Amino acid sequence: MPLREEARRHNAVTRGAALALSAIRRKGLDAVPQAAMPMFTRPQSTFLGSASQVEAYVYALARFEPKPAKFPKASGTRKGDAPRAPRTVKEMLERCEDALPMPDLMVWLLEQEPTGETDELLYWFSRLSRDKRFARERLERREYFTREHRVSLRSFALLAAQDEQPENSESPVHAS
Repeated sequence: MPLREEARRHNAVTRGAALALSAIRRKGLDAVPQAAMPMFTRPQSTFLGSASQVEAYVYALARFEPKPAKFPKASGTRKGDAPRAPRTVKEMLERCEDALPMPDLMVWLLEQEPTGETDELLYWFSRLSRDKRFARERLERREYFTREHRVSLRSFALLAAQDEQPENSESPVHAS
């Protein structure tokens, strides 16, 4: 390409850029039609962040070293006792009914599960204290010590619920 044409093209680009910048300066960016604005970047690249962030990200990718996966040995001996299956609601309700009257539900749970996890003990406390089979009496707030935590709560004394109204086995007959 002759030097004269190349200079003319560069001048046209420079002149177009100058006109676009002056329009932006006078009217603001929102007033300039989007079709008149050149698109220098792809929209996907705007989500990458600044150039320094991209450089840091690429550098971190180049220096990435995955940690080796550690799998248990199949022939190895297990430490501690084999984990027991979690107790079922039915089993816990039966054990709770057998222990009635219960002066303090949380103390009873701690005796039943001395090595139990705190969240499991609190689950059973909530589940058993809400059951309609038991009449409950609120106790004063005190602290209980689980294997890992100190829990402060107001426990319940549980008693067998008194059936105030016997269930009527007869159902009314509806005519249709």
